[in-house]
Amino acid sequence: MGIDKINVNNQVYNNKAAAKITAKVPETKTVQPVKHEPAKKTEVKPKSSQPSAMERIEEQTKENLENTKKVKNAIAEVNRKMNQKTRCEFAYHEDTKRVSIKVIDSDTEEVIREIPPEETLDMLSKMWEVAGILVDEQR
Repeated sequence: MGIDKINVNNQVYNNKAAAKITAKVPETKTVQPVKHEPAKKTEVKPKSSQPSAMERIEEQTKENLENTKKVKNAIAEVNRKMNQKTRCEFAYHEDTKRVSIKVIDSDTEEVIREIPPEETLDMLSKMWEVAGILVDEQR
């Protein structure tokens, strides 16, 4: 059994080397061309039916001004009605360093509401005092 020599690309190889060369060559595949679909046409509405960005901003600004006027009128109405029957007194609680408001009926001088209630501020002051005593004693 003899080794036959093969001439490939002007180089001489034996049978085993030629088998390795042919085994490494990849198979070629045929590629199908891609079909492109034409672009879809979109309908464009005339500009007259679509408001521009500036027109939308102007409309929103007008609406905001109208709403602001309505709110201011409502507040003025409430204040006008409140001032006839009630008055407010502001006070400063020294221990808690907080402001409290009393709503008082002008006719009867009765306190309608106190925000926050004075009892609550006194209780808060006492709680801070007790917490301070507990912390000082645990040293």
